[in-house]
Amino acid sequence: MKKRDLIGTLQMQLKAAQHKIDGYESGKRYQRIEESHRKSRRHYQRIIEQKNARIRELEHTLEKVWKWVEEICEDQEKEHQKVVKELRRQLSEAIERYQAEARKCDEEHAINAALRQKKYALETELEDEREKNRKLIAQIRRDYENSSKPSSLSPNHKKITNNRERTGKRPGGQPGHQGHRRAKQDATEVKYLEAAPEIVNDPDFKKTDKVISKQLVNVKLVLEVTEFGHTSTETQKPAKPITLRFLKGWSMMSTTEEVSKLSCIF
Repeated sequence: MKKRDLIGTLQMQLKAAQHKIDGYESGKRYQRIEESHRKSRRHYQRIIEQKNARIRELEHTLEKVWKWVEEICEDQEKEHQKVVKELRRQLSEAIERYQAEARKCDEEHAINAALRQKKYALETELEDEREKNRKLIAQIRRDYENSSKPSSLSPNHKKITNNRERTGKRPGGQPGHQGHRRAKQDATEVKYLEAAPEIVNDPDFKKTDKVISKQLVNVKLVLEVTEFGHTSTETQKPAKPITLRFLKGWSMMSTTEEVSKLSCIF
């Protein structure tokens, strides 16, 4: 920037500053500022009054709405109490019905159990009577063919013929028959018998896996003796037996002659 231009710019700024100073010194600028401030104040004052009015309106509306909400809540609470009361009544009736049905069911179970017992007793009695009936019928129908009753006691009996064919076999068990032997008992002791030396030393004999077992059954009787005693007493009175209870079903007789004996009481 050239020196001349700088001087021109500074002169213009100085003139503008001098104009402001003149305005402040004369008071006109203060008046303009004060007037602008009053206008701004009146503007904001109107805005504040409008806001306050709106707030009062909203407060009034809120009060109405809150009152309306309270009324609705009271109505809802009353309806809720009515519903709860009705539900409780229904629940109480349902519990009473359930208890009545439970009692009725228990009574029916008891009756059913009694009927089952009666039925079982009747069935048992019927089965006993049927068994007696079968025995009586069998006794009535008994003759020399199905009992040990001799045919001579049956009048008009027919001759018993032997229709079996002769086989030529001897009476009794036949070769190859398994037979009916005594059932084996659980062994309390097992002993293995060694083969004879002449068999062990003979190369013609060979050992197999087959084991031949025989059982010797011994029955033991154990004698147990329990002795009971008491001290005898004497008296000048006539001899009178005194019974001492010392075991269920048994008693000991004692007299002045110091004779004791055991007697079984049934």
